[in-house]
Formats: sequence, structure tokens, C-alpha cells
Amino acid sequence: MWAGRDAVDRITDYYSYLFTFPSQAAMIAATAGISMAGCAAAFALVWGLASLVRGLLLGLLGLFLPVVASDALVAAMFKGDLFLTWRRFTILSFISSIAYVAVALIFSSAAALTGRGEILVRGIVFAVALSSPLRYLVVAVFSTRGSGMNLAATFLQPALCLAAGIVLLRITELRVAALWALSASVMVCGVQLLVWVMDRYGDSPQGLRLIPLFRALILAWADEHGAPLEEYLARVGEVRDLRVDALTYIEPEGPCRAALVVPYIHPGPFRNVGSSGLPEMLVDRLGAKMGCEVLVAHGPSTHEMDLTSRVEAERVVETVAAGLRADGAVDLASPMVRVERHGAQASCQVFGSIALVTLTLSPKSYDDLPESLGGRIMRAAEDVGLTAVVIDSHNSILEGDDLGSADLESLFEAAVEAMAMANESPRSSFSAGAARLIPGEWGLNDGMGPSGISALAVVVEAGQTCVYVAVDGNNMRSGLRERIVEAIRSRGVDEAEVFTSDTHLVNAIGVTSRGYHPIGEKTDEERLEGYVLDVVAASLSKVRRCNVSHTPIEVADLTVLGEAGLKLLSDVLESAFGLFKRTTLVLAPSSLVLGAVILFLL
Repeated sequence: MWAGRDAVDRITDYYSYLFTFPSQAAMIAATAGISMAGCAAAFALVWGLASLVRGLLLGLLGLFLPVVASDALVAAMFKGDLFLTWRRFTILSFISSIAYVAVALIFSSAAALTGRGEILVRGIVFAVALSSPLRYLVVAVFSTRGSGMNLAATFLQPALCLAAGIVLLRITELRVAALWALSASVMVCGVQLLVWVMDRYGDSPQGLRLIPLFRALILAWADEHGAPLEEYLARVGEVRDLRVDALTYIEPEGPCRAALVVPYIHPGPFRNVGSSGLPEMLVDRLGAKMGCEVLVAHGPSTHEMDLTSRVEAERVVETVAAGLRADGAVDLASPMVRVERHGAQASCQVFGSIALVTLTLSPKSYDDLPESLGGRIMRAAEDVGLTAVVIDSHNSILEGDDLGSADLESLFEAAVEAMAMANESPRSSFSAGAARLIPGEWGLNDGMGPSGISALAVVVEAGQTCVYVAVDGNNMRSGLRERIVEAIRSRGVDEAEVFTSDTHLVNAIGVTSRGYHPIGEKTDEERLEGYVLDVVAASLSKVRRCNVSHTPIEVADLTVLGEAGLKLLSDVLESAFGLFKRTTLVLAPSSLVLGAVILFLL
């Protein structure tokens, strides 16, 4: 198995901590409802139904309106900030209003049981103070402004709520305001101590620290601002020379009909960071240059082969575009043959001396096949006078990655036998055609990449029609590949394979345990099957007599994450997050208790 797999599994576990919020308008409306309903309920518990109107007024004038006004003011103060936008402050206020009402209801219950209404009044003041540490934690971690701006963003909203509460609750003791200020300050100091401890965490030669790394991760995840994270990835990366294979199908003395590009570069880590968008970049740039449809497949590679920046991905695309050539084209092809060994399947079709190999374990759940497997297959091909272009079909996933060492051995054996059988098969002239369809109703949130669904049809004159279908997504629900292949065969096609590009543009969008939606999870299978059949029919209608040219392109000095980089990132996240939890368990209760003591006992 590949060495960095455990590190990737540990990093992926942190996807479970990601979450999303409704629209800003929905949160503002919810804040209004929560504020008024919660305060009305708290008042009714203590002073009866006759006090409902007073509670509604406190929720409206003492909580909701100060919250909305302060959010607008603070957002204006932080105008131009990458992360702390008006929406983000609305999220903070939405969470704070829930905490405010929860605390108010707890203290109203205590007041009702004891018959002491002043407990609710002090509880409301405590609830206002409680919002300060939450706001300060977010502002201190993400703000790039000075301490004055950070403190203003922290205390402006609670201060406005307190002022309104003093008026509406008819609080005459001015010492209550002083106790509130002291209580809130104590809790904020507890948060500052936590931030101080975490900001000084770091035990790697590269100087990785949790808070800047966390800030960079969130900026990349939430705002697709990947540059800060890419700076960290470059620190831990290693330099490698990586290969891209391209098969170009060209009419004799005519235009390009199709191209199949196989990068042995992993398109990750997520969103627009690193090489996540490499498949789309290759499709768009090469398609525009060559004037034909370009299919991008996933060569055997793992997250160790993630490029550390989009700049590196651009360099790959430029190198491939400059290196494509049509010389050495061959006009003979074998039929596609398929071999299965213990559930592992390999197909092979030989063009001249080029062996196009696809690998799958479907319907078994598996993820990335390691680059070492691709290397073994390429060396085995060389031993029999062939050059192998190897595709990891990446087309079967449930919840986990069940890939094992025995599977890799079975895939290797199946590939070697498939190459031998295809190499011994008679070759004949062939025709090729390609088509693309981009479903308008599905996007990144559904797991569908921008390049949609494409198909390459190859009709060998010896009597076989085969189709390669590429779906721009990250893996495919187990069993869907079999359904699609069977549907294609039912239309008179002899052989077919369906693979995904493994685009990571779809990763870290929304909340899922694995961090993305594979094809078929949110994309309706029946509709997807229909689209595939449409694009297959379109590709068959475009077949023309072709030659094929193979271009192996080496891209030198690329910075990739590497095994050491993956392990270092996972270790930093794991140990630092553990430190955060331990420190929080000590500081949070103590500062909250001290803040409560100040308000209720002084």
C-alpha cells in the first residue's frame, strides 16, 4: 500500500468539523424569531403571560436590533477583509442569539422556581457577556487588523445589547454595567490565553503553526482563497519530475478528432488549491488549442502527488500544450480485451505499440491506486515491447477505502494478461470520434465537475466498437459503473469503460463524511445514465478514420506534497487540535465560572 495513506485518512477526518450556514437573509430572520420568541418565553416563565409583550420588546429592541446594527457597523469597519465579512459577523450573531436565549431560558427557570425575578435579570446580563468570548475567539484568529479594531468588533454588539437591556429592564444599579464589563473581560482574557497557547504551538523545522495554518485552511475552504495555504504546502513539499501521457486521434491529412490525456499527477488537495482543477484546465486549454474534445483520465497517483500550488498546475498545462505532437502516428489498433482476477479488472487496447490500460476494482469500494502500481505495469509492458498508458478508472466508492495489497497484485496480474492478449490480437485500421455533454442541473455541490461527461468511441474495422466514458467527478457510487456499462452494451457497443477524472474542485463543498459527493450520490442515476447514452451516441456519430499519436511528456521540478509533507500536516493538525481541546477544557470552564461569580456574587 502507499505510504501516505494513513496521513490522508487522518487529515480527511477533519472534514467532519466543517459545517455550513443558511443564507444571510435566513439567518437574520431566524435571529429575529429566536430573539423575540426566546425572550417572550423567558418573561412568561417568571412573570406570567401578561409579560409576553415586554419579552417580545426586549427580544426586538434589546437583542435583535442592536445585533443587526452592530453587525452593519463592524462589517463597515472590516470592509475589504478576506474572511471577516458582513455574512460572517451575521453567523456569529446568529450563534450568539441562540446562546443568549438558551442562557435566558435557563435562568428564567431558576427564577420561576425560586420566585426571584432578579435572577433572570442577572442571567440576561450574563448572556450578553457570554457573547463576548465567542466573538473574540473568531476575531482574534481571523482578523489581520490591530487590537483596537479587534476589541471594537468584540465588545460593540454586547455593549449595545447591554445598554438597551438596562433601559428596557429598568436596571437602576450602575454597578451592573461595571460587573458586566468585568465579567466579559475575564472571559475574553480566557480566550486570549487560549489563542496565545495555540499561537505558540509549532514543532516542525518548517515552522508550521496551528492558527496561521488553520486560518489558511479556512480561507481556502470557505472563500476559495488558496494562496496562503499553498505557501504552507510549498514549505512541506518535495520536488519531483512527473509524467503526462497524451493520445491524439487525428484524421489522415485532416483535423484532430479527439485526445485522451492521462496525468500521473493527483488532482488535489481540494477546491481550487494546488492541482485540484487540473482536469478542467487540461480540457479547456488543450481543447482550445487542438480544436477537438479532450478526455482527461486519472493516472495511478495518490495525494502524495498533489501539486502544492495552482502555479505548478499551470506549468503542467503549458508544458503539455507545448509538447503535444502528431509525429509517429499509427493507424492500426487491436480490439479492447478485458481480464478479471479475483474481482480486479483490467482492459487493454493496443494502438501500434501503445497499450491503453484501464484498471478497476468495481463494485468493490476503493479510492486512489498508488503510482507504484502504474510503474510496475509500465515496466511489464516494456518487457514485451509495449509502452503502457495506464488509467485508474476511479469508479467505485461507498463510505470507506477497502483497497488492499492483494487487490493491487490482482490488478497487476490482470493488466499483464490483458496486455499480452491485446498484443497477440490482430490489428486493423480504426475510426474514432468524441463528444461532450455538460448537464446544466448539476454542479460542484452535486459532485459534477465543469467538464461534464465525455465519450471517446473507437471502431476497429476487424469488428469491434468500444467506448471510453469520462465523467468529471471524484469517484462514483459503487455499482453505478456496472449499470452504465450494461446500458452502453445494450445499445450495440461491444466493450466500454467508465472512469472519473478525480477532480477535487468538488471537495470540501458542503458537509459529508468523506468531504465530497461521488458521482451518483446526488446526481440521479437514471438521468445520468441517459446523459451517458446521449453522449455515447453523439461520439459514435462523429467517428472518422483516424491515426493515433502518443506523446509522453515529462514535467520537471514540480513541487508535490510527498509522503513527508502529508505526514507532517497530519501530525501538526492532530497534535495541535489535541492541545486545543485540552487547553479549552481547562480555560473555558474556569473563565465562565469566574465570569458568573463576578455577576452573581459580587
